[in-house]
Amino acid sequence: MTVTTRRAEPGDLDDLVRLSLGMETHYEPDGPPEPDEAAARLKQNLFESDIGVSAILAFDDGNAAGVAFICPLFPADRLGTSLYLKDVFVSAGMRGRGIGRTLLRAVIRHARDNGHTRVDWSTMSSNTGAQRLYRDFGARQQEQMMFRVLREDFAARLEED
Repeated sequence: MTVTTRRAEPGDLDDLVRLSLGMETHYEPDGPPEPDEAAARLKQNLFESDIGVSAILAFDDGNAAGVAFICPLFPADRLGTSLYLKDVFVSAGMRGRGIGRTLLRAVIRHARDNGHTRVDWSTMSSNTGAQRLYRDFGARQQEQMMFRVLREDFAARLEED
């Protein structure tokens, strides 16, 4: 097994769709987008916009096996930028081979090479496998809480009192 990583390119769209739909099914079993919709969203957000989102792909013997989605955040330490690891996903049949750890190293390398002061990410409290990976990797657990407002709640949050 030879695992390599690199930043995703437009020619990787089919692999990105496959991995993203696998990730969506894993985390949101009620309804990943249709493949054409996923392809359009990935193409727009990763390759056609200037929002700073990137993907790093992991390949096992040349086959796309995992993906990490990252984006810069500002401000961070001393008004620098941090890198946010939004999602890391390894295909079900490829887990346990070190691909997740290889993706984490690739994200750290990307942060270092691009001048970010840190890398942050979160996981669901129920995702004990990911927590074990992150602890074994040497990540420091933070005592923060994450808050979220969903699209279907936007209107209610914007109403005037």
